[in-house]
Amino acid sequence: MKNLNRIIFYIIGLFLLALGSVLAIKSKLGVSPISSIPFSLTKVSNISLGVASTILFIFYVIIQMIILKRDFKKIQLLQIIFAVVFGQLVNFFNIIININLENYFMRVILVILSFFITAMGVFLTITSNIVPVAPDGLTKVISTKVNKEFGKVKIYFDCVVVSLAVLILLFSGKNLDGIGIGTVLSAILVGRIVLIINKMFKEKVENIIFL
Repeated sequence: MKNLNRIIFYIIGLFLLALGSVLAIKSKLGVSPISSIPFSLTKVSNISLGVASTILFIFYVIIQMIILKRDFKKIQLLQIIFAVVFGQLVNFFNIIININLENYFMRVILVILSFFITAMGVFLTITSNIVPVAPDGLTKVISTKVNKEFGKVKIYFDCVVVSLAVLILLFSGKNLDGIGIGTVLSAILVGRIVLIINKMFKEKVENIIFL
């Protein structure tokens, strides 16, 4: 029962992460940090957002292997499988969610909603303690190495990722459409929201997952 609960909560977390990423894009106020580099790659190539996400996530796993070396556990390779699943979910939501909001206030509401959905997805995948989604797996490795709280390190990680996405677009001669105020706010706020959710719900969710 315990393992089943973990898997269910993890899958829900994956769905929320993919959904949050797509909602941020649909708000037209800026993609989420988790999708900023994949989004920039789609603008400079012909690959889909989901495929670009999968490729980047696999790269994140490789970086984890380099940092951890012998401490890298084989079970962490499951991140690659979940990277493929996440990529497919992103493509799925990107197709079925057909939102074209012109009202600026509604777009703001949508992007804020994406922050909370993404943060809850991060919280559930981490708390399930199976394997984290690759970006969070790398963030977790870094937070362990520097002995800092995960939520705080995520803020810095997201800011670096967004900066790299901007550089990819600039050096490719592309405009920065898609990288906007929503992206910046997400990089700053999602990690903080994760901290709040963690403090409020971690014990309750762990009691359910590890019943």
